[in-house]
Amino acid sequence: MEIVKVGKSNLNVKTWNGQRIVTFKDVDRVHERANGTAHRNFKENKKHLIENEDYFTLKPTDIEKDEFRPLGFEEEKPSNRGTIYLTESGYLLVVKSFTDDLAWKVQRDLVNCYFKLQEISQDSTEVSLMRKDLSIAFVQINNMESMLEEQREDIKLTITELQNARNELKKVMDNMTLTTVQQNTIHIAAKDRVNILLGGAHSPEYKKSSRMYFINLWNNLKERFECGSRWQDLNPNSYMAAIQFIENWSYDVK
Repeated sequence: MEIVKVGKSNLNVKTWNGQRIVTFKDVDRVHERANGTAHRNFKENKKHLIENEDYFTLKPTDIEKDEFRPLGFEEEKPSNRGTIYLTESGYLLVVKSFTDDLAWKVQRDLVNCYFKLQEISQDSTEVSLMRKDLSIAFVQINNMESMLEEQREDIKLTITELQNARNELKKVMDNMTLTTVQQNTIHIAAKDRVNILLGGAHSPEYKKSSRMYFINLWNNLKERFECGSRWQDLNPNSYMAAIQFIENWSYDVK
């Protein structure tokens, strides 16, 4: 379980649909407000918020079957009736009326240390690992080429070793997966496409069928690009093709 300190409080990091979320209790605690304050603000301004964009309503069954592998719910499972979780945009809308000095500081800390930190740390780690693997592979190739020049009598053996190094480089490139930024871009493209097909996020059809459409879209994407059980494992070489696929995707009635 990952913990992030915001103000005087420690927040249990919760992740859903590839993004971090918070509860009303989390908001009240870090802002040092009375229990129920954030929930009251939410109810008063709910008409301005978009479900599945600014907030999610989750039940235990959603957590168990979700393909995004949600994190942080081990000790804070949603209720059977459904628990509301705020995204970054939802949080900022709910606390819009909090204008005291503490509120400004907490909002800045929560956005920078909780919501944004995941994207920065994940991307930097992924890029660092990719660069390290590529660097090792290129060093192997350079060493093999140098040996080829210096040891003409062992040319056959050296060529084999050189080919092995190149094969290792190819494996590294073939096993690369999308960065968090690329995943978020694909996820936004999917939301835009479903919005178009269902008449917008506020339409009755969207509320009724959006989840079924998203599941169908992700399954089609995984099948089209053969990326296994998770579309996030898509090779970066197919990133732009995946975006084009989503922009032209239609619901598969099979």
